Amino acid sequence: MNFRFFNIIFILLLGTNLLLSQYRRTIKVKEVVDSIALKEHLNQIQTQKLQRTNRVLAQPFFVPNPVPQDNNKESAEVSRINLIRDSGLNLQGDGMTASMWESGNAITTHSDFYDDQSPAVTRINQLGNTAINKDHATAVAGTIASSGKNNINAKGMAPKAKIRTYNTNYSGTFTSSYINEVKTEVLSKESILANNSWDFSSGYYQNGSTWKWGEASGAKGYGMEEDYIFGFYSAFDVETDQLLNEQEDYSIIFSAGNDRNEIGGNIIGPGGTQYPKDCASGYDCISWSHNAKNIIVVGAINETLDFEKSSDITLANFSSVGPTDDGRIKPDVVAVGTNVFSTVMPDTYLSGIIGTSFSAPVISGGSLLIQEHAKNELGNTLLGFTLKGLISNTAGELGDYIGPDYHYGWGLFDAKGAADFISNIDTSTFIAEDVLSNNETKTYYFAPKLDRITATLSWYDPEGTPVFDFSTGLTDEEAQNLLLNNRTSMLVNDLDLRLENGSAEYEPWKLDVSQPSNPPLRGDNSVDNIEEVYIDTDELQESIIKVTVSHKGTLKDSLDEHFALLINGVQEINCNIYDGTSWSIKTPDGTDECLIFNGDYTISSDTTLTAPYIQIEKDMTLTVMNKSTLTINGSISNNGSLIVKPLATLKVQ
Repeated sequence: MNFRFFNIIFILLLGTNLLLSQYRRTIKVKEVVDSIALKEHLNQIQTQKLQRTNRVLAQPFFVPNPVPQDNNKESAEVSRINLIRDSGLNLQGDGMTASMWESGNAITTHSDFYDDQSPAVTRINQLGNTAINKDHATAVAGTIASSGKNNINAKGMAPKAKIRTYNTNYSGTFTSSYINEVKTEVLSKESILANNSWDFSSGYYQNGSTWKWGEASGAKGYGMEEDYIFGFYSAFDVETDQLLNEQEDYSIIFSAGNDRNEIGGNIIGPGGTQYPKDCASGYDCISWSHNAKNIIVVGAINETLDFEKSSDITLANFSSVGPTDDGRIKPDVVAVGTNVFSTVMPDTYLSGIIGTSFSAPVISGGSLLIQEHAKNELGNTLLGFTLKGLISNTAGELGDYIGPDYHYGWGLFDAKGAADFISNIDTSTFIAEDVLSNNETKTYYFAPKLDRITATLSWYDPEGTPVFDFSTGLTDEEAQNLLLNNRTSMLVNDLDLRLENGSAEYEPWKLDVSQPSNPPLRGDNSVDNIEEVYIDTDELQESIIKVTVSHKGTLKDSLDEHFALLINGVQEINCNIYDGTSWSIKTPDGTDECLIFNGDYTISSDTTLTAPYIQIEKDMTLTVMNKSTLTINGSISNNGSLIVKPLATLKVQ
């Protein structure tokens, strides 16, 4: 299997975390007491999603009259990293460490890699094979964590973070060597995320000066319309998913690849015609190793600061796109990946760098700042699937339609939106890191606080089973035909997110793998391990939103599944729930925030129920018997039945 790192284009060379001890962890922070400041802050959060229309985008995404230039500075500004790094929260990545894997090491002695101590100490730690240093690795490291001390335009996303860099020039088998090295790093607890700006050769690729097609995967010679390893869930992806499912506090970030529109040479297939360019249909050119369920895959957009509407932001023409063969949403998110300016050997800088190799470290560095903020505010860093869900929830809308797509994933990475989400917990946002047992349904209740509600369910799914075992004895041609675009879902634990309000039920987004350019639909999603629901609050019928997390079938080995629930635009209500036998908190005494009747209830004497929110659940009955009076002080939502007998009295005040 050939292995490659994404090339960088030289235009101008310039001279000199801990696992949670228990679930559920509902994350809470200090109250905001200044109501005017809070209102202004919430108004800013309300605009954090870019709308997929041609309307003028709300500030602060618009940057007027920019001066075009190549630098890490622009990568930071487009994803609003600068707003939490250079001002406001002043996050620097201090105390945060990333790891990275490359075909060579990042140099340790670049001036921008030293800390502020006296004498200064390098923040780059070379591990594994330290024999080879490379510009590509040095530039990736600079995009993550360059201090910008000697050139402010090269300042990385997290300028005080440390990096542990690994060299993938292994003497043994790549997959086993890489996975073992990553496992060792994850278990060491020295870093909280890993950046991977590489992929396996697939479709058209260059071996030296010679173009090849499909030889890396064995696809050549079978007349296929594409190399089968595009979108394929491989044994490598199995290993990655298994590792993250076991080590939930870690994140692994991959660049999507640079295969879209690639075609080279005159390579003729068995039918006498040239093999098609990669992504010939406009979709499906993310190589294996990047199709794991639990990783964060990053595509590249073209550099731009002068944009007022989402259509001004365009996907880089090389950026690989989804779907995976089973229809999952990949890439997960996008960031700038063209005209990047970063550090290179020995102690200089390079302009005009392009590739998803350099959009991935924007997310890696930005994620270090988000985790730094989480630790400052919450006392802990977020679990890996919580971080992934937060990135999805707060991403800026891109593309032709509201919702996800196979080009931009969930949209533009927005570091400030993610940081604001953390800052606003308990006022207009909610995060719970929770656990779902087999055959269980988790229920939460919320009051709407903003004009749009975005709810995200995220979890690390157990490893799937690839559709083909190469030991089964099929011929190569039979194997290729079976492997090409097999739609078997790789999802193991199929969790479900639903929002209910009045008689309405809101389902998550889903995409159609057979019609990848179609707009997203709302419905049951049985392939993705992120589910997301949008509601505009003018659609709401009642004042209470019920959110449920459940699952289909049986959880793997009947074991618990840990998950994160993230909701923007709400405030949680502490509801006292009657289940048909007893109340979950106490007998109602007039001090409850919310009363929920999730079981039949009979009023046989004069009774007063007092709470801001009172709800009768679907299929449940609240009966007021003859000669009894029920007085309700609050807003009542009747999704079930309220029966008032002929000689009974109902008063709603």
